[in-house]
Amino acid sequence: PWRSQHSRQHLVATASNLIHNYHGADAFTKQLNTLRLGMHRNCMDANDTRVCTHLALSPTAVYKKHNDLRMVRQIGGLYWNTTFCPMAVGDACTRKAIIDAVLLGCIPVFFHRCQLLQWPWHIGGWLERATLFYDMERVVGNRSRTPLDLVGELKRVPARAVARMQRTIAEHAHCLHYAVTEPGFVPAAAATRIGDVPGAFEIALQGAWRLSRNASIEASHRPHLCRRVPIDKDSAATSLIG
Repeated sequence: PWRSQHSRQHLVATASNLIHNYHGADAFTKQLNTLRLGMHRNCMDANDTRVCTHLALSPTAVYKKHNDLRMVRQIGGLYWNTTFCPMAVGDACTRKAIIDAVLLGCIPVFFHRCQLLQWPWHIGGWLERATLFYDMERVVGNRSRTPLDLVGELKRVPARAVARMQRTIAEHAHCLHYAVTEPGFVPAAAATRIGDVPGAFEIALQGAWRLSRNASIEASHRPHLCRRVPIDKDSAATSLIG
């Protein structure tokens, strides 16, 4: 799906459980909640779902998400039909939603540098070329600074830049894909690779083997094991802006 050239209905989309009660939260958590609420208001101000749409998730559905297939389908459909997917930091920098968005061809928008440091074996440096970054404090704003108009910023991203990021995703996202190959669940032809290129599971095995050969290796020096799969110019992902 990350190599699909289908038309996407929304420029920007967000999905979150909006938390209004800050009681007992520390300063960083309050800032994260302010970011989510600000993104939601900014999206609603666009007043056009083709520009920005928001999927409100119920706390119950989020808590039981592994059993809520309806919510999974909603989020998957949202990412599949959107060009930019803002990813607010959650309880930690690592968010499954980042991988979901990339595998569905949606360009992640990050707000904290730690989000670019995840999964070094699978990502290396390519994700930075396939994402946009806006500092969280700039987006949230404060008493002396107006919050950033995130949707407005994303509307101004040049079409050529969007196409370049979409192409980068199309050529590398297989490295984040863990395919299901259990007999009887999916066709036997399913595999964790494109041709002879390793997928996420094989990359994890390679990385673990290399790490076992040098247990003292630093995280910053771990090898980038993702192999690019080029696409023809004719099949490059098509920009949906402009």
